Amino acid sequence: MSRYISYRMEGHETFLLNNLLPLIAGSYAKSSNTPMEVTAIAALIGLATVLQSNGISRETLIECIDCSRLPAHTQQGALQ
Repeated sequence: MSRYISYRMEGHETFLLNNLLPLIAGSYAKSSNTPMEVTAIAALIGLATVLQSNGISRETLIECIDCSRLPAHTQQGALQ
């Protein structure tokens, strides 16, 4: 992951919130009548496949998932 050290992930917040999440959770999930969690998992698997084929290790992907945890006081379903 060191080759990406100069990039700030926080700099992509607008893309994530305004483009990626609405596309996955809104457009595709609704149009296909599929639960948002199912479409999100499918997207995660697809993205993880691309990342691993480009040299990102399983351990790094697990670390990313661990970093994405919401604070304990956040209500379940708040991102729906």
